[in-house]
Amino acid sequence: MEPMPYTTRQKFMSHKCALHGVEDYDIKGVENLSDSVPVSWEELIVNPLILDMNFSNQIHLNLDYTKGFTTFGVHRLQEKKVTDNLTDKYY
Repeated sequence: MEPMPYTTRQKFMSHKCALHGVEDYDIKGVENLSDSVPVSWEELIVNPLILDMNFSNQIHLNLDYTKGFTTFGVHRLQEKKVTDNLTDKYY
């Protein structure tokens, strides 16, 4: 799978967070959106939160966490019966 579309979109979302003044994001942090060489190893990690941001085109402060990939990683966001049905039972 070609990683460039994901990393480019991730850089775009980082830049968007910086434009909205989100803490720890710098407006000069992303110099080139289409740079094929990763700046850091964090760009290569597939994070459910980044996927949700990419899908909704929103910064993480404006996301509805119950309607995305992050829901499956944070059990507090789902009803217990839904979470229990996602995994096999060991009795």
